[in-house]
Amino acid sequence: AAFKLVQLNRKYGFLEKARSCLDLCAAPGGWLQVAQKHMPMNSLVVGVDLDPIKAIRGCITHQADITTERCRQLLRKEAK
Repeated sequence: AAFKLVQLNRKYGFLEKARSCLDLCAAPGGWLQVAQKHMPMNSLVVGVDLDPIKAIRGCITHQADITTERCRQLLRKEAK
């Protein structure tokens, strides 16, 4: 539930200072939306899940198995 991330961010204020966010098992995308909203404009926000994730403006999403080498390659490519 995305509200938990909102609560944690209110308490600790970590998203406003973050440059990147990786959300594993990200579907349906609620945490991605919260991260994108609270992080600086040029931050990298990436989500990965076996299930498709609807497009979220300012976020990059991949449908992949996080336990595979293919997924690690996708993430390395995004991090460059």
